[in-house]
Amino acid sequence: RDAGYKTYWLDNQGDHDKGQTSPMEYRVIVKMCDYVHVIPTIGYDEALLPFYERCLADTAENKVIFLHLYGSHFPYEKGAKEEFRVFQATDTTDIRSPYRDEMSKEDLASINMYDNSVRYNDFIVTEVLNRLKKETGMAAMLYFPDHGEEMCETFNFCGRDPAQMSRSQCEIPFVLWMNQEYKEKMPLEIDPQRAFCTDDVIHAIMDLTGVHHALKDTTKSVFSPMYRAKKRMVEVVMEYDSLPKWEK
Repeated sequence: RDAGYKTYWLDNQGDHDKGQTSPMEYRVIVKMCDYVHVIPTIGYDEALLPFYERCLADTAENKVIFLHLYGSHFPYEKGAKEEFRVFQATDTTDIRSPYRDEMSKEDLASINMYDNSVRYNDFIVTEVLNRLKKETGMAAMLYFPDHGEEMCETFNFCGRDPAQMSRSQCEIPFVLWMNQEYKEKMPLEIDPQRAFCTDDVIHAIMDLTGVHHALKDTTKSVFSPMYRAKKRMVEVVMEYDSLPKWEK
């Protein structure tokens, strides 16, 4: 806001003030936005799309819109609308887990419902992007989740567990789209092979939005020619490179 942007926060992870499930820092940051809309009872993410379109229609010159999706959080069925549920609970056809023969019915159902939720989430992200593509002027979208899930690939369980941390639980998509005008006016150094950890994403966002700040560190921005990869840590105490991974 201090840099001249109007800020919007659209949230489909429930009323954080009532549930007290989110860190205080998170709730404070959300309330600093110019416009906040929270879906009080978690539903399907498409409920945010009409409010997103209102934000796009706002005549403010510079805008940043934050979409906090439910995505593929557990319970996975909350993130998978009925018509997107193409994987059935007991179907094992496409499951390539090394634990398939000993997998519980609950885990089998979780894997299929998780895949359904990913399918629905792809639809939501596509809808967000297609609406943005219609905008005139500079436009960009940065998408990333906060974590992944273990789906009986490295360990025989579904979900997240710091005691059995795998790469599946911390490897996440990191997607940047820019229209042509944005590419021309905001040149960024893009290297998809760079090792990056999202605890430094604020520095990347400042490069993406052209914001300067005393605490900005260009060596931590994955979009900067000054970027220097660091040792990636998970849950503070675990090195990413030491985590087990599923060998297909």
